[in-house]
Amino acid sequence: MRQTLGRFESAAEEPDRSLAWVLGLAAATAVVVIVAMSIFHAPNAPVIQLAMLDTAGGTRGADTNELVTLREAWKGIPVQNFSNSSELEAWEKNWPKGGGRSAAKIIYDPAAGEVRVSGHSQGKAFQKTFPLEKDLAETLQQVSAFVREQTKR
Repeated sequence: MRQTLGRFESAAEEPDRSLAWVLGLAAATAVVVIVAMSIFHAPNAPVIQLAMLDTAGGTRGADTNELVTLREAWKGIPVQNFSNSSELEAWEKNWPKGGGRSAAKIIYDPAAGEVRVSGHSQGKAFQKTFPLEKDLAETLQQVSAFVREQTKR
């Protein structure tokens, strides 16, 4: 025990400031690491874009069963509907800015009876055309498997 200005203090009552300093530094370091990882780490999920070339236009209608099947295959991803091939070609060339993320464009062309896929992953381009099998849903399952295989890390 020691006396300071007329009061007695015990040495056990003095806080250990070095432990608090180390814990504070560790917490600050953890925050910096988490923020840096979220900024510099690209998400694993590829960017998927969908389109349908509907050259028949209004006679087929915008809400065909095929369009519903496309939407169900990739829930939450909007389907761009094009009535002429020049608009579709411009869309195909316009890639999203994903910061190095893998990306795939999936185009359903009912007149040609096919689904075309093009994309890039880890600096490599990929492309494939899938002729319609028994039905569109089955072909889209094959397309989905192909895209997953091409874009896995």
